[in-house]
Amino acid sequence: MNFLDGELFLTAQNFFSYSGIVPYALGVQKTYEYDAAVYPFPSFKENNNPPYGLYSAAFTALDKCGNLWILDQGSRSWSDLKPVFSPGLFRYNLAQKRMTLRYRFPSEFFLSEKGTAPTTLIVDNSFSCDKLKLIVADPITQCLLIFDLESESSWQIQHPTMSHDPEHSTFTSDNYTLSIPSGVYSTAITPPLGKSKTKFLIYSSYAGITTYAVPLSIVYNKNLWTQGYSIWRESKVKNKSQKVKKWFHQKVLEDDYSFINVDNYFQKIGSDPTHLGQYCDIDWERKAQFCAVPSEGAIDYWKLDEPFKNRRPIVKNKSEFLNGAILQIIKNRYGKNEIVLSTSPITVSFF
Repeated sequence: MNFLDGELFLTAQNFFSYSGIVPYALGVQKTYEYDAAVYPFPSFKENNNPPYGLYSAAFTALDKCGNLWILDQGSRSWSDLKPVFSPGLFRYNLAQKRMTLRYRFPSEFFLSEKGTAPTTLIVDNSFSCDKLKLIVADPITQCLLIFDLESESSWQIQHPTMSHDPEHSTFTSDNYTLSIPSGVYSTAITPPLGKSKTKFLIYSSYAGITTYAVPLSIVYNKNLWTQGYSIWRESKVKNKSQKVKKWFHQKVLEDDYSFINVDNYFQKIGSDPTHLGQYCDIDWERKAQFCAVPSEGAIDYWKLDEPFKNRRPIVKNKSEFLNGAILQIIKNRYGKNEIVLSTSPITVSFF
């Protein structure tokens, strides 16, 4: 789901639920009305030419350079997650009105018998247009996929904090029970925090109640993930007895040892039983995280420099937000931030 100049982009997963099976994976509505016509985007042909075209679009994101990025799952359906084609990324230039990049991740990333379902995508716009980095969350493989535009290469990050919690993998809603052992799902990039001005990736699992953080410098260290789980370097900290502060962005980012243990950088921020299935985004201007919390039918708010326990709902309406799915913070045409929440069946709400 994404919005641009009055248009609403819909992936196959978004609109199958109310429009039936359609012969294209990505569509666009010219207006926000629920029953508005959905047209294939960017064309019918582009949706029927896999693996070079779209096969099962799952998520879209805009970059600062006038491009729409499309995450393609490569699988047939949610009931059959074995990839027909490797999941991939497609870049569509809105000014040129054409695909300018087609990339599918290495097939060896997806050897699990459970299949794969990369679900969400964020674009890190802090780089120049030819050096952007993208972060994809795959809750089924329970990993992150990092794509580096400059080298057109990718790497996979797997860590225990990205797995599902077996105690929270069964969902009960209305008259049915569903078991979803889904890992890392919600991802968001913070603005520079603390004295070190470090940016973090904050994430949580769909079937989990704990929120974690890891410095982006660790996420983007390709050698760390392709050549070994930990690496050697010269120590930069003279006082090895130096104590660290308690809050995640105030901790010492350089180890006190000459040996980097990756596990030291993955930090638990906090847990809450109501946060099951949450999806969050971060407002850089407010330095605050907003989360859709389906179990509560609410949108939560948390200032990044406050204790996690201070997180609180700003909107709560179970009849409207019970099926809250993706929450995004976008800048509207007037330059102001808006919270956009998708639900299932599709409902779009602004705050």
